[in-house]
Amino acid sequence: LYGLLVVAVKWLVIGRFRAGNYPLWGFYYLRFWLVKKAVESVPAYLLTGTPYLNAFYRLLGANIGPHVHLNSTRLLAFDLITIGAGASIAPEAGLLGYRVEAGRLLLGPIEVGENAYVGLRAVLRNNSRLGAEAVLEDLSALAAGHEVPDYEVWAGSPARRVRTMAPADCPPVVRPGQSTRLGFLALQTGALLLVQLLPAGSALPVVGLFYEAVLRYGWLAALALLLPLSTLYVVLSVLVSALFVRMGTSRHGAATHYLYSRAYVQQWFVDAILAESLRLLRPLYATIYTPYYLRLLGARIGRRAEVSTLNHLSVDQLTVGAEAFLADSVSIGAPRVQRGVLT
Repeated sequence: LYGLLVVAVKWLVIGRFRAGNYPLWGFYYLRFWLVKKAVESVPAYLLTGTPYLNAFYRLLGANIGPHVHLNSTRLLAFDLITIGAGASIAPEAGLLGYRVEAGRLLLGPIEVGENAYVGLRAVLRNNSRLGAEAVLEDLSALAAGHEVPDYEVWAGSPARRVRTMAPADCPPVVRPGQSTRLGFLALQTGALLLVQLLPAGSALPVVGLFYEAVLRYGWLAALALLLPLSTLYVVLSVLVSALFVRMGTSRHGAATHYLYSRAYVQQWFVDAILAESLRLLRPLYATIYTPYYLRLLGARIGRRAEVSTLNHLSVDQLTVGAEAFLADSVSIGAPRVQRGVLT
């Protein structure tokens, strides 16, 4: 319901985003800023990689075709963003449609063609286009005003052409039937609801114990229990997240699966639990306890390895050698969804 309220705020405050050059701190910028903050207040990260995120952004004005896999919330100038049918947008890819430069707010269109792929943390700037069947690889940046032609693969920052694919090089796109889509949506909805149990499953016992302490010993005595109860909350969060990850982790090792499948929902569920645990247990990361936590999740971590805040990883496929160092916000072995297939 809150998301629908934000949709209404967007249309009332700014209507449609229009390409142009606007003065910083002007009236249009003020309306832009209000809409930006309203959209950012929605926990849309919970919907990444699900059909619900596509629906939310369509309500905000984005032109998103069918069978698009959208795994990023880094979109903003929605009416200027076009994503063609079957395209795939990887985690944390940036299609903002705006930039601030030399005291001006610059808005411009971004177009992603049919069956194109935008890689992990890749960025498309204003007035750029990624052609049909084209690829912008991970960690690449397509400069403003540039276009990647159909069937070409670009990489780097700034992005440059790496190779050109022939149409025969592109495998057929997997398109599910109506019954498959409905079954997938039901599984995805169940997994989305189950993810919400992680914070509740850890907090409810702690809240119950605190309430019982208040009833028996009064407020002052109960307040003295806050530190041990906080420790209990962290322990329970670790155990519940480890249980959920183990439940969702595939036992088949590295493999290829269709997007509209139970295997994809399992992978999405594990990714969502890991992302939620990063928010709930952030003080635990980048400490001596991180390797123990990752081992509990199923990773193989060597002695004296130093690990910070990992994200977008296949934890069951992760092996870190002894005394290795993984820096903050590292992505290792992130699953890739392209042309309706998860690898």
